[in-house]
Amino acid sequence: SPTPDVRSAVRGRLARGPAARAWLVRGLALAGALAALLLFAVLAGARGGATAARSPDRLLIIDKSNAQLVALDASSGARLATLKLAEAPAGIKYDEIHDRLYVLLAHSVLAVDPVRLQPIGHWDAPQPFATGAGMALDAPGSRLYIAQPSAVLALALEQPEITLARTYDLGSTPGALALSPTGAMLYALNAEQARLWTINTADASARSQALAPSNSRSGYLSVSRDGRSIYVLLTGVGPRADRP
Repeated sequence: SPTPDVRSAVRGRLARGPAARAWLVRGLALAGALAALLLFAVLAGARGGATAARSPDRLLIIDKSNAQLVALDASSGARLATLKLAEAPAGIKYDEIHDRLYVLLAHSVLAVDPVRLQPIGHWDAPQPFATGAGMALDAPGSRLYIAQPSAVLALALEQPEITLARTYDLGSTPGALALSPTGAMLYALNAEQARLWTINTADASARSQALAPSNSRSGYLSVSRDGRSIYVLLTGVGPRADRP
């Protein structure tokens, strides 16, 4: 399922009644301080015997302005831990199978223990990631896909040490990434060109299609649960600033 964002986490807590609203009030000071800084967040569950349907117990947030990773208690909103990073983080994914966080930095990918909030591995990129580089996680397949200038990289996650498994050359820089439910197809979007690539992750074959005139500014991708539909949002610059 898609990585939940802060708003979905808050909606889930509000649905739990007065206790949840109290959590929200207690967290408003922190939320206000971080409002302009939060980029991505994931919910992570505790270790030990729980099922995939368990209630998450931690909200992990990347704070770009302060170059740090922040862990909050998902029930109380209390700050649990903070990890200072060498570079400003650009994205985050939670791997429930391996119980690891993957944090995208400008020049590397950092693997983090979600409980101790300590680094447990890293991978250095051959060149800096572009601004807006997307990530897509195939946890069952032990692959992390990351947009790179002119390509998409597939990182292998089977071992504690992260390694490069494959490079999908596109000849153009993608941004947003999304995976089919089975992990067999990878979708990559270049919003500036309004072009969508469909990549077979097994044999690396790829095809692309133009979606609109090349005047977009940013874009977002999502795949339906059954994998039959791909949702693309393109934003452009017009006389009233950004608009879909």
